[in-house]
This record gives sequence, C-alpha cells and structure tokens, in this order.
Amino acid sequence: MNNPGFHPIFTISNAIAAALTRLKRARGLLDYIRRALVLARLVELGVDRQIIVETRIRYEADGSIHSDDEEFDQQLEEVLNLNIPFLKNNRKGILDAILDWWRSEKRRLKGPVPRERFERERNRRIDGVGDLEPCCQVAVWWLEQRLARMSA
Repeated sequence: MNNPGFHPIFTISNAIAAALTRLKRARGLLDYIRRALVLARLVELGVDRQIIVETRIRYEADGSIHSDDEEFDQQLEEVLNLNIPFLKNNRKGILDAILDWWRSEKRRLKGPVPRERFERERNRRIDGVGDLEPCCQVAVWWLEQRLARMSA
C-alpha cells in the first residue's frame, strides 16, 4: 500500500484495542450476573441476607457509610474506621460525580434516563478487569438503587 497516511500497524492495534474494550465490557456484565446469581443462590439456600455485606450498608450524601444493624454500624465506624474525613470525602466525590452524570444525561436526553443507560454505567464501573476505581461501590450502590426503583 502506497498511501502515506495508512499505517497497518496502527489499524491493527486500533482493532485490537476495540476488541479488548468490548471484551472488558462483556466480562463486566458477566461478573455482575455472576454476583447476582451467587447472591440469589445464597438467599435460596437460606443464607441470611444480613451476612452479605453489600445488602447491609448504605451511603449518605456526605459520603459516610452506615448500616441499619447497630452492631455492624458501630464496627464500620469504630473498628474499620470507614467514616474518617478522607474516606468520606472520596465517597462524596464519587457520589457527586454519578449525580452529575445522571443530571447531564437527563438534560441531554430531555427526559428520564432509560434503564439501559443505568445498567451500562453500572457495568462500566464493575467491569472486573484490572483494578476497580477507588470507592466505585458508592456509584454502583446508587445506580442499583435507581435501577430497583425502575420497572423491569
């Protein structure tokens, strides 16, 4: 090929990068489905939902993490020290970012954000490949709260 702007190596690397991105998204969805199935199976087997940490916590607007279970809430606060200012500020930043995303999507779409967009954003944050974004569970929790309010 004599086209001076054509670089076959860049075209191949772009194709590989695109394929890896699609694979990463698919893995994220599979990881989410796997976690949901494990949770459903644990509940089916009679495992108390209180044992599963993700079902026991909630995040507040100030970035603090709490539980309705007083003993567990005390452990979050005093043993794990999860509500120190640094961690609260990090979680609040993530929460603010996901709220900004939601508001901008609503403005861009000129209406409610469809369920598929919430699912895609959630899956993007739990893609299961490499390191997770710090405090990403705050955004995942918020997105799952929104999804639970929507009809399936």
